Amino acid sequence: MKALTDGITAHDIAPYLIRCTPDIIVETSSRVDINAQNDKDDSTLNNITTIVDKTTVRMTKLWLLIDWIFNATELGKKYNEAVKCEHGKLINGIDRMRRMRETAGEKDQNDEKHSLIDLLILYADISKEEIVG
Repeated sequence: MKALTDGITAHDIAPYLIRCTPDIIVETSSRVDINAQNDKDDSTLNNITTIVDKTTVRMTKLWLLIDWIFNATELGKKYNEAVKCEHGKLINGIDRMRRMRETAGEKDQNDEKHSLIDLLILYADISKEEIVG
């Protein structure tokens, strides 16, 4: 943002905050860098936006609270597609983190700060699907 400022012109910071928020949340919870602020591929940001937007619409229309009705609508199909895509990315990240944990050994596990998903992988006897949930 510093490169955009000239001290005179006002800039809308909302787009920067919108891109920064998923980076912070995902990096903190899983140590996976989605790089929403710099990435040219906006698929993750678009999926998150779709999920939030469709959830908001669903909450305002009572008939969409019934799962089979919601899932039969175009709204539900777009929502489920976005969720499925992001869950797939998260499962791949969990698999990668588990492989890294297995090859790193105990000394590396004790020397670093852990994310929420790290702790679930290390100490909880739960499946990938439960972590994603």
